[in-house]
Amino acid sequence: MEPLYSTKLAKKTGSATTQQFLDVLEIKEDIVVLKSGAIRAIIAVSAINYDLKSTQEQEAIINGYQNFLNSLDFPLQILILHYCSFFSH
Repeated sequence: MEPLYSTKLAKKTGSATTQQFLDVLEIKEDIVVLKSGAIRAIIAVSAINYDLKSTQEQEAIINGYQNFLNSLDFPLQILILHYCSFFSH
């Protein structure tokens, strides 16, 4: 899988921009177009509270995820972001 960042180091100049370090040409809706012409899809999913699911539901979730992964015939990168907020009373 091609990285989204450039492996070339930019020269240190006063006019260097972030775009010089990225191999991203443009972003159209949920698609990232790389300078090489390759494309990457971006999807977002919501979380579920796995612990609150019944044993049957948990097994169904695991089997569904396993079937999804086994059906892929291309590289996949999964990024998990965990947002935590604390409220003071």
